[in-house]
Amino acid sequence: MIIESTLTVLIADDFSSMRKAVGKIIKSLKYEVIGEAVNGQEAVSIYKSKRPDLVLLDFDMPVKTGGEALRDIIKIDPQAIVIMLTSRTEPEIIKAFHQDGASGYIPKDMPPEDIRTTIKKIWDSINTAL
Repeated sequence: MIIESTLTVLIADDFSSMRKAVGKIIKSLKYEVIGEAVNGQEAVSIYKSKRPDLVLLDFDMPVKTGGEALRDIIKIDPQAIVIMLTSRTEPEIIKAFHQDGASGYIPKDMPPEDIRTTIKKIWDSINTAL
């Protein structure tokens, strides 16, 4: 008998309303939220201790930015799957996400159903490649 494990997710955003909204999307995908972080430093700490399958990481956060946290997480685990959440649209920032190891990015103003579809698409494409 094959037991399928649930995908575990860390959500990092300094706004509780965004963490709550993204958490609902994650639960609708039947994934499990195993941690929430309010800043980049906390995100790195939770990543180290819980090793989630997927990290949804806000770019603009206090203490340590999402970009700094992304680089730290990738140093810990070069295979980490991190999707950046951002309201920023500058091409140089989006390019930096990919250069720093992000698996993708999602604009925060995207409708919830599109966020859901994008998360699933990124996750499925990574798992198909493995």
